[in-house]
Amino acid sequence: MAYQLRYDRHFSRLMAALPGDIRAVARQVIRDLAREPRPTSAKELDDYPDHWRMWLLRNHRLIWQVLEDEQVVDLIYVGPKPPDLYEQLGLSKRLREAEGALAYETELDRDEAVSTEELQAAALAPAVNRQET
Repeated sequence: MAYQLRYDRHFSRLMAALPGDIRAVARQVIRDLAREPRPTSAKELDDYPDHWRMWLLRNHRLIWQVLEDEQVVDLIYVGPKPPDLYEQLGLSKRLREAEGALAYETELDRDEAVSTEELQAAALAPAVNRQET
């Protein structure tokens, strides 16, 4: 069964901006994704199930998501791969790790809540002045 290809206006603009030879390769790869959304030459993104990436010619990359329940291949990005591409798309490991660390710190904050009396006492405590001689 063929998958439906889905993309937005931004993706169309990215395709139009590609050099001709890369655009031709990208079109063929995208057509093939309708038949096989997880080709052997693609890699699944770490920590992002069903998000896939594939190198095209030169330093260009194609990124998509497979929505199995809907039988849809959602095309996300095609173009040159800058160093921070995954951060820009919100698909980076570092972003995921940072979100995990933030959730952990928030959990710690809740566990180690300080009473309002303690906060007020700390705010009213006199500052120690040091004078250098």
